Amino acid sequence: MSTLSKFEVWALRKIFAKAVVQGLSHKANIRQIFRLVNEAAIDEFTEDNTPTLDSYLREQFEASLERN
Repeated sequence: MSTLSKFEVWALRKIFAKAVVQGLSHKANIRQIFRLVNEAAIDEFTEDNTPTLDSYLREQFEASLERN
């Protein structure tokens, strides 16, 4: 199982911080980030049908919101 390196996490944080700055395009930027994650999952999990993949991504999103 591969995990993101410290550099990759750093780079993603910088990209996401820039994308979510309040302004005229922040809503579109956030949607684009989710769209890119969805596209990567579709490319990676080719055996899953759309409802299964959508459910899996929703579960992971909800798990990411949990406070430890």
